[in-house]
Order: sequence, then structure tokens, then C-alpha cells
Amino acid sequence: QNKLCLSLPGCSENSLAGQIFNWQKVPEKTYIATAPMPWIDGYITWARAEVTEGVKCCRYYKDDNQFCPSNFDDTVSVENNSSVMANTSSVDYYDYGDYGDYGDYGDYGDTTQTSKFLNGACLPCNTTFLAPGERPSQDQFSQTIKWFLRANPSDKCPSGGHAAYGESVKLSVEDGLNMVTSTNMMAFHSILKTSKDYYMALARARELADSVMVSVNNGTDPEKHVTIFPYSVFYVFYEQYLTIWRDTLQSLTISFAAIFIITFILMGFDI
Repeated sequence: QNKLCLSLPGCSENSLAGQIFNWQKVPEKTYIATAPMPWIDGYITWARAEVTEGVKCCRYYKDDNQFCPSNFDDTVSVENNSSVMANTSSVDYYDYGDYGDYGDYGDYGDTTQTSKFLNGACLPCNTTFLAPGERPSQDQFSQTIKWFLRANPSDKCPSGGHAAYGESVKLSVEDGLNMVTSTNMMAFHSILKTSKDYYMALARARELADSVMVSVNNGTDPEKHVTIFPYSVFYVFYEQYLTIWRDTLQSLTISFAAIFIITFILMGFDI
């Protein structure tokens, strides 16, 4: 997680999202104009969001332990020891429209309550009780990641991941646990006008992907190494520009060599 995330405590400076974020600071050289949209940050924010009257993100139906969407209107009373608390005045959703600055990436208010008892058809996930800075365990991740990818953003939970990440994360079941098999993170190129802009953007994107792949695979077993590559619609049309001189010289060399050998043979090996 630390090799992918952006704004969470403990994220590596050379993480996938971190390197893209640093590159977007100099778009005139990198051709990267925006910060990435890391789903891992969004997931952990969603999973740890405290359930209150105004915020209802990670919840499940008490009867069948299935995902309970945020738009399900459930009358819930929250008890902390002997007092009833439903503080929504400090909820801050920030501005998701600015991809260049994620701020605190969603502070849903006070999460220091030590005991909660919820009465209703939907109960909060265990991840909502995590201590500040603590992340979901492997079992918690396996249970809630699919719920996050199904959760539609709403006024009571704008960090639902279906709209932004529903097609970006692919899961498979291994040993009874949901595992991420492939994923992508989106960012935007700067405005490209000329052919040089396009093929230079492709070249820089590949350079970034190679740097990220080295960082992500560093310290992991070879059999667990991952492949990271950039993709955009125009790449296929401008890929030839990156090797056109090398391909031209190679073709000319092969042609001259073939002509020389055939002529040498036909002339009876007479130079």
C-alpha cells in the first residue's frame, strides 16, 4: 500500500502516486498536468470513515452481512458510553474537483471514540473503529474492497468508489480472500499541440513508468514483481516516432548489406 498511495501516513516518497504527483509540478518538462487519482487513498478514507447521522460509508446489513449502501435510510442511534453523539458539524468533504491538491483527502471528523453501539438494520464495518493511522487488516480489506468498488458517491458518503474506481480495480479470489490482480491510476497530460508534444509525452510517460516499476518492485520477491506501463489513446499512433531513426538506419544497413552480398556473388566474387 505504501508503494501505491499518495497522502496517507507512511506512503513512500517514491510510490506510484507520489512520483506522478511530483512530476505534475513541472508539466512543461514532464507533460503530466495533474496529480493521480489513487484508489488506495480513497478506499482507506472510505473504510475508516466514522458512521454518524451525516456520514454513512462502510456499513453492512445486520441480517446477512452484505453491503449496506449509503443511501439506505436507516434510523441509527450512536451511543458513546452513556451519551448519545451525532456530531456532523465538523464533517469536511473537501473539493474533489481539484486533482492537483487532495488536501487531507477527506477528514470525516472525530474518530477518537472508544466504544460505539449502533442500533438499526445496518451496522458499521469493523474498519470504522480503527485507531488513527491504523489501516485495515488483510481480512478486512478482502471483505470491504468489493463494497468500496460498489459504493456510489452520495451526500452522506462522497468517497464511494464505484464512479471513480469501479473499472480501475480488478479482483480475484485466492485462498478465500479477494486479491487485487490488476489496477490503474488516472492522470492527465498537459495540452499537446504538435507532433513533438505527442511523442515526447509518450517518451516521458514510459520513463516515469520505468522509474515507478523499479521503486514498486524494490525489496519484493522476483515472483511477485509487477509490470507497470503507461497507456493513452494516442500512444499507438506516435510510438513509431520514438524509434524512427533507429529503424531507418537499421533498414538501410540491411538493404546495403543484402545488395552488396548478392552483387558480390553474381559477379563471381570479383571485387
